Amino acid sequence: MGRKGSRYTIKEKLFYIGLVTQGMAPNAVQRKYGVEHSQVSRWVKRYGLQGIDGLRHRLMGKYPSELKLKIVLEYLEGHSSYPRLCDKYNIPNVSTIYQLVHQYTSGKQLTWSPVNKIDNLNKDFFVLCHD
Repeated sequence: MGRKGSRYTIKEKLFYIGLVTQGMAPNAVQRKYGVEHSQVSRWVKRYGLQGIDGLRHRLMGKYPSELKLKIVLEYLEGHSSYPRLCDKYNIPNVSTIYQLVHQYTSGKQLTWSPVNKIDNLNKDFFVLCHD
């Protein structure tokens, strides 16, 4: 059965990719193993384009704030869907874009990254020390 909200290991992703490359349809993978067929298709596509690196988890904090805003606005203007934006911007999971859109429409800033927070703290510290 599929695991909603869980991450699959690289080994598991490669197993499902192997099934598809050997001729099993993503829908058949879903029926047999419970893994969402659209997810399997995205793994196959990313693996084909980027190899093993395309299957690695990428933390949302690693995306620049400007890119996050661009993606959200593109979605909200009706120019694209979550899956198409994932493909266009090489984002591994549609839930990432969903979270960005939800965050933006809730009035929150699109800078969640601990890296950004540390950078901002360092800038504030620099300003305090050098005023």
